[in-house]
Amino acid sequence: MIALCQLEVEEVESRNEEYPMLLAFLDLMMTLIDCPTPAKLGAGFRVPGFEPYLDFLRDSVLLKFASRAYKRPADKVN
Repeated sequence: MIALCQLEVEEVESRNEEYPMLLAFLDLMMTLIDCPTPAKLGAGFRVPGFEPYLDFLRDSVLLKFASRAYKRPADKVN
């Protein structure tokens, strides 16, 4: 899921300068934060737990936020 979302953000959404899948992913993460996270979340497919999602948010979303282009300037909150 993370790799698919990262590919979508980097290849499709960045080119279109609109980020609907990324915004949906962020909404999902906000919802999941309010729930207890199973200790073995994702086990068997990747490192278990919530940390891979946080790494994705840090590395692929937050650290690249300022360098992305936005079709509507209001979408880029400084």
